[in-house]
Amino acid sequence: MAAGMKKLSKTFVWILMGMLIVGLAGFGAVNFTGSVGSVAVVGDQEVSVDDYARELQREQRALEAQTGQRMPIAQLTTLGLDRVVLGRLIAIAALDQESSDLGLSIGDENLFEEISRIEAFQDPAGNFSRENYQFALENIGLNERAFEADLRRESARTLVQGAVMVGTEMPDTLRDTLINYIGARRSFDWLVIDGEHAPNDLRTIMAQLVAMKGAHSHPVVRLPMGETWAIKQVLDAGAQTLLIPMVESAEQAQDLVRAMRYPPQGVRGAGAALARASEFSAIPDYVTTANDQMCLLVQVETRAGLENLDAILAVEGVDGVFIGPADLAADLGYPGQSAAAPVAAAIQQALATIAASPKAAGILAVDDETAQTYAKWGAQFLAVGIDVVMLARAARDTVALWQSRG
Repeated sequence: MAAGMKKLSKTFVWILMGMLIVGLAGFGAVNFTGSVGSVAVVGDQEVSVDDYARELQREQRALEAQTGQRMPIAQLTTLGLDRVVLGRLIAIAALDQESSDLGLSIGDENLFEEISRIEAFQDPAGNFSRENYQFALENIGLNERAFEADLRRESARTLVQGAVMVGTEMPDTLRDTLINYIGARRSFDWLVIDGEHAPNDLRTIMAQLVAMKGAHSHPVVRLPMGETWAIKQVLDAGAQTLLIPMVESAEQAQDLVRAMRYPPQGVRGAGAALARASEFSAIPDYVTTANDQMCLLVQVETRAGLENLDAILAVEGVDGVFIGPADLAADLGYPGQSAAAPVAAAIQQALATIAASPKAAGILAVDDETAQTYAKWGAQFLAVGIDVVMLARAARDTVALWQSRG
């Protein structure tokens, strides 16, 4: 079973991990520690400083390879990628905690089968080579015990996701795109393709945009930051509506408007002839008409953003303002308590202010009562569900059902 589920891990795992960080960090299930050995804790699972440093270095190398420029850690932090990496690790820790709670593990025989399939550990004849195994692990700074423990945890995570499928093997073709394909055809008005708290990159974002083409649901792409180069890439990939987090000033909002538009109204690079946005030059007037088809939604989720809300609303080209309740609660001194009275009062005032303007007011609510309250306060576009939370709930319910049957 582990071998079959390993195929699932390379595809479905990232769907389940997607926005789990929103459901966890945003609502108090994660503890961010100040200890030397870890940076966060989910239940009994720690996110170690070493794991965080390794993932941040991988992100750094990937970005340097993509841009061809040196990328210091300080710049990664400015771009918000440190939060993206931490979110990814917390999501993995959440899966590990779920696996631990369920008592899932794989045996030594299955573990050896998984290791033997890895090409880097094989000799020229395709057989497992212990010498190659030890050499490859030394090159990445791991020992056998640590690597095998990681592989056991990965296999257990995969079994948790497999519970959603009631024990059946997942085809290799299942990817993030399937989730959005299903969601887009369930008559949701809009779906967020999340690049801030989920491990989505340009390729997976574009794949999901392709899957949603022609569907009822409108795709909204959330980037981890409002950098001009990142905006250009997702627009060329076919996005038309962007949701940008942590907007705190009118000047920042104006920069985002310009990044989404071709000159003379903006600074977007005119390379869409090579991209999916123009259907690879099949839309001859794309560049001349694209500016009018862009939609910019900005997230206001700090005290500074609230203080500048009127100025942000006055920026031409901003189509809507989305209140981020979890980050706002934290910035106001109530982390994990978006229902606290001072936070709720701030949200109510902000939604009323936005609703009174020509812009659309938006917010996230994961329970119906809160969603109804936000609607009464003026919210016009509501995020009312998180796909990974739905999947995780289904997985737990399925496991509980079958365990109850003995």
